[in-house]
Amino acid sequence: MRGRAPIATRPPSRLVAGAAATGAAAARLPVVPSVSRAIAGTGGDAAGSNATRQAEESFPMTYVIAEPCVDVMDQACVAVCPVDCIHFEQGTDRTLYIDPNECIDCGACEPECPVNAIYPEESLPAGWAGYTELNAVWFTDKAAARAMLETLKPA
Repeated sequence: MRGRAPIATRPPSRLVAGAAATGAAAARLPVVPSVSRAIAGTGGDAAGSNATRQAEESFPMTYVIAEPCVDVMDQACVAVCPVDCIHFEQGTDRTLYIDPNECIDCGACEPECPVNAIYPEESLPAGWAGYTELNAVWFTDKAAARAMLETLKPA
């Protein structure tokens, strides 16, 4: 992975129930810091808060697509992803999302992004911390994620 420093990981015994990985794969999953305080109240309803909590508890992130992708959505990263883990809904979404359950942490997408929007979770600039949760929430509640994006970067 091009000399990146190792990411913080959880031992398998401490993984949250429901995590997709097991065994050796589980040992390499990164720890996702809670960023819910940074975007507290986003979505404005109990369903949005519930989706945020579920994403935070269930999805360790590997790579995160941040603000430079918003309203650009070049898709060069989609073309090189070996497991097709980068998703969006054409005509509805304003950014791309990396599925934390599908991403294998290969790093192929990061250098392909022409706007430098893809970061390993541990290297994400602090000002874009809300995008970690945004990427995870989209896979449990798309409406809540879209509301979060409007808070992070209004159209």
